[in-house]
Amino acid sequence: MTKIVKYTVKPGDTLSAIAREFYGDTSRYQEIATHNQIVDASRIAVGQILEIPIVEQNDATTTAPETKTQETDAAMGKMKVTIRRQPSDDKQTLGELSLTEPGKPDFHCKTLELPWLGNQQRVSCIPVGTYRLVPRSSQKFGDHLHVQSTEGGEVPGRSFILIHRGNYHTQILGCILVGRAHADINRDGFLDVTASTDTMADLLKRVTQSTELEIVWAD
Repeated sequence: MTKIVKYTVKPGDTLSAIAREFYGDTSRYQEIATHNQIVDASRIAVGQILEIPIVEQNDATTTAPETKTQETDAAMGKMKVTIRRQPSDDKQTLGELSLTEPGKPDFHCKTLELPWLGNQQRVSCIPVGTYRLVPRSSQKFGDHLHVQSTEGGEVPGRSFILIHRGNYHTQILGCILVGRAHADINRDGFLDVTASTDTMADLLKRVTQSTELEIVWAD
């Protein structure tokens, strides 16, 4: 069975990037173009609504040779990323990200999010729970990770929650920043994350396909 997911084009999007986000394979951009009757795949408009056909795993077509999407879904069982949050203050939430993968060294870094304010758009971090991380790239944020629901859609009640580079809570509207350590870089009285660009690059070397993410409050 094929389900249709509606996607609104954002600044910096390309069909190849959208194909990587939903299918884990940039070469499948033509499937999206054909389904949406796009003649020139290099020309999509910000605000344009695309229909993304997703073949569900119980469909008969899944008996065909394994696709890139199936491969990346299988990878979710091998690697896991966990963010353990500290209690929020009125401005932000600090935490630690850990990545575990059989046969490889664990990866650890610090995180910075907005405070928990009931999942309100643009002012709150997202709820604790299980998600999936999908590598993505855009002109604004460069290479980063898209936090999706376990079904592959947006985080419920939110749009385009990302893990990306940045240092300060004032730079995020619900996304997650990563860095080497917590330190008050700009001396405003709030801890920031350091060396974010390098940390993001190191994380992306490990997370190269769809990966499980669990967000929890620390004990």
